[in-house]
Amino acid sequence: MKINSISSSSIFSNAISSNSISRRVVVILWVLFVGGWSLFSHGYANELAQFNKVYDEVLQEVLVKQTFNSQYGTFHHNAVKYKYLAGNPQLKALIKKEAARLKTIATPPQKLTHLAFWINAYNFFTLKAVADNYPVTSMKKIGWKEKNIFIGTLTASLDDIEHKIIRPLGDARTHFALNCASVSCPTLLDRPFVQDTLDATLVKLSKEALRSPIHIRPAVKGLFGGEKLGLSKIFKWYKEDFYLNGETLATFIKKYKPASLTAHPNKGITYVDYNWDLNTSENINAFIKTLNQEGAKITRATP
Repeated sequence: MKINSISSSSIFSNAISSNSISRRVVVILWVLFVGGWSLFSHGYANELAQFNKVYDEVLQEVLVKQTFNSQYGTFHHNAVKYKYLAGNPQLKALIKKEAARLKTIATPPQKLTHLAFWINAYNFFTLKAVADNYPVTSMKKIGWKEKNIFIGTLTASLDDIEHKIIRPLGDARTHFALNCASVSCPTLLDRPFVQDTLDATLVKLSKEALRSPIHIRPAVKGLFGGEKLGLSKIFKWYKEDFYLNGETLATFIKKYKPASLTAHPNKGITYVDYNWDLNTSENINAFIKTLNQEGAKITRATP
């Protein structure tokens, strides 16, 4: 029987050819993967940018910028034109359309890298809730537990976004970024939060909140004066959030409060009444008038 011989050089060349093909396949697959991921990432970024664009359009239509001076410095406490929002078919249609579009996007990660998105989503859907239920005098009459928010595959309530997504990320400053459509809530920012500048914005909002007698003031039984520190009930309801990352409530307040506020939590704390009326200009101004009658000395800042 004749046996055909195969030269070692032939085997070697076949191996090289086979390896070359394998390498080419790997390279092609890698290029396709990277290219596909790049297209997905670009499209995903565009989806979130579209949300910010719509949210910003709504804010520019319904937000009333309000700047005040107190004995502790300047602070903003913006108002919302809910009657105008609820009575504007174009705005309501825009909000409804964007809420429907958010059902179709990839669900954003519930991580710090997307914290700005989740804050914006909370504030956006709060505006939508009031508009959908207007006329209503308080967000408390609507509530935060209805699971009527759909973002990608996520079905959530406002409570879910706050307590299951934002709070577990461990940044107490977000309590001064979320707006619950009420007078005593921290101010509604006049633009969408952006991830790249989020840290600086949270610092700014925390400092502003602690310059506002709506949130912090020397108090006795909730009134002005005395050495006790009168705090917003935000600090009571979410107390554990101010004891994260080596912080305490006292160190948080010391970090962000103005030097002119001499009352200190070590001298005792009292929690001041929370005003749940809608954060309209009329309601905010009426509340500030009440605070001034107690001695707050809040004035309108000159534009």
